[in-house]
Amino acid sequence: MMQQTDNTLRTEMLLLATKALDIITKLLDMMNNGNATDSPTATATPAVTPAATVAPTVTAPPNLSNTASATAPDKPAEQAKPDSYRADAIRFNERFLHDRYELRYNTMLRTTEFRPRPCACSAPGGFPAGPASGPSPVPASGPSTVPAPVPASSWRPVTDRDLNGLTVEQLLCGGSSWGYGMKLCIDSTRVESFNPVDDYLSHLPRWDGRDHIGALAARVPTAYAEWPRLFRRWLLAMVAQARGLSADHGNSLVPLLIGDQGTGKSTFCKMLLPRHLRQYYMDDIKMDSPEQVERVLGRMWLVNIDEYDSKTQREQAKIKRLLTERDVQVRRPRSDQYTLVRRVCSFIATTNERRPLADATGSRRYLCVELTGAIDTESPIDHDQLFAQALHLLGEGEPFFLTRSEERAMERHNRRYCRQMVLADAIGDVLQPAPTGADTLLTATDIMDLLADGGLRPQDMPSPRQLVQAL
Repeated sequence: MMQQTDNTLRTEMLLLATKALDIITKLLDMMNNGNATDSPTATATPAVTPAATVAPTVTAPPNLSNTASATAPDKPAEQAKPDSYRADAIRFNERFLHDRYELRYNTMLRTTEFRPRPCACSAPGGFPAGPASGPSPVPASGPSTVPAPVPASSWRPVTDRDLNGLTVEQLLCGGSSWGYGMKLCIDSTRVESFNPVDDYLSHLPRWDGRDHIGALAARVPTAYAEWPRLFRRWLLAMVAQARGLSADHGNSLVPLLIGDQGTGKSTFCKMLLPRHLRQYYMDDIKMDSPEQVERVLGRMWLVNIDEYDSKTQREQAKIKRLLTERDVQVRRPRSDQYTLVRRVCSFIATTNERRPLADATGSRRYLCVELTGAIDTESPIDHDQLFAQALHLLGEGEPFFLTRSEERAMERHNRRYCRQMVLADAIGDVLQPAPTGADTLLTATDIMDLLADGGLRPQDMPSPRQLVQAL
């Protein structure tokens, strides 16, 4: 019974397919003989071959693929040649982006940035101009329904929202690519690379011969006579670091501004960079995130280690290690691959604490300068001439690193800013050497209690190892 039902269904399906084929054949004949049927004298009707009768005992299903191939129209050319279609879409996208936007790949931020062109022209930037015979981003049948981009001068990263907007704009202009196709063009190596710090330093005017570095150092009131000379050495090292002139190690010198709150220390640090490059300035660095630390070395030009005294000894040790690195390995998010990135960053630090250094070890890295008043942060800085002077001095061969004798002198200067020296003074206030053969001797715990009773602050309290070294 079941077999008979299946045979009946197959028979009905074949009959329906035959009728559909008959109707399609009539329609095709009418289209081919349209002129004859339109004539008032035409009375003949085109003959149609009747379909063959199908036996009811057929058990094999119909070959639907053969039927479809016999009745389907020819495929479009872009489907028949997918490679050519994709190439045309890519050329369209590149021409569309080139005519309407400027693109660049920021090697410091490691992202593509864009801005609208003031007019739809072939100005340089972004993709190279395509051939004149290539597809146009504006349909030739009439003016585009998308208004011209609003003129803008500021670059900004291409966000997901921007990508969606560019995709919609491209589709309205006659394109055929969705988000992936646009992203493929925007994130490709065909977009020109751009380093904002290198670009700035490469387009500075000639130095006018005035000492702009010395004038900037003079804004910091201090009794330290070596400050102007050493600040000049640090600024040259900062420029040399950004230009990749140091082949062996990074800029390991850190000016440490010591002064009361409200004296303009942090403001002065931020003012060292031109306003349009202050996105490459950071107020602090989180030492508990190794990946963030490594990224900062390649993405920032200047990092201010604010409130340096609040850093633990372990964090200060990490900072000392970072100061000597020239290149850094960076892992991209959601990737296991590491990329070697040239370090651009230099450091400066501020603190309200009079003795911010934990000990004298490695203190040669720090240029401690104690303020005697407020820094002048109101007068403008001629950054172009400031860095033009630094480049001129570097070109003349002026050194941008400390000699061994200068490092030893720096360590002697910094002894007064070490907490370990505070401990030595406190021990001298509450203890005296025991005479030979004394019956009563103090343990380490006893000494710690005496130091606490003598007024030594908890943050200055030594560890047992530091106590032994001080004794």
